[in-house]
Amino acid sequence: MKRILKILVIFLMAIIITIIIYKKEYKQNISILVIGDELSLGVTPFENINKSYVYYLKRNNNYNITTINKPKLTYDEIYNMIYFDKKIYYKGEYTNIKNIIKQNNVIILNANTNKSLNKCNKNNRIYKEYLDNIFEKTTKIIDQIYITGTNKVIVLSPYCTNNNEKITKYIDKYYNYKITTYINLNKILNEKPYYLPSQKTNYPSLEGYNKIQNELNIIINDYIKNN
Repeated sequence: MKRILKILVIFLMAIIITIIIYKKEYKQNISILVIGDELSLGVTPFENINKSYVYYLKRNNNYNITTINKPKLTYDEIYNMIYFDKKIYYKGEYTNIKNIIKQNNVIILNANTNKSLNKCNKNNRIYKEYLDNIFEKTTKIIDQIYITGTNKVIVLSPYCTNNNEKITKYIDKYYNYKITTYINLNKILNEKPYYLPSQKTNYPSLEGYNKIQNELNIIINDYIKNN
């Protein structure tokens, strides 16, 4: 009887170890494409480049991440890039962006960060109109990605350096569209004053970037569990 119990224990331990190894390898095989602007580059409140949310995702999770980013990138540029299937320098060669999208499981989008600060200084009505315009553009991008493949899309929302509850609630209504999840940066980056320490620039601190990474990781882990 003891021998049978011992064999069962060893068998169960082998199954558990196999599952752990499989999950770890699967997590590392998840391919993530980031298309972004200053946030993905890691621009700080002092306007120099440091560790972005991409850095923390790589360091903390061993995800396979590649980036297509440049300062002051707009959603109009991203849409044109995908709609016209432009060639992008990617992993040492020029490749059509739709082929790049097909190669990745998760697509993270962020743009217009530089423009958002100017709009924050306006009244709520003007900023809401700006948000509507941004979300209309992102849905068009998502439609193009959806046609190209079945990728999971994550969009980082616009945000202000002042904690405006009405704007936060307004952004919340955009949380899901087709294969997309919106991360409400206006909510999470205004949780702590040191996430957005400067009123002159709307770039996060390193703690702020790590907070964005935490939110992204929750969504990515949920995607991994369900696929």
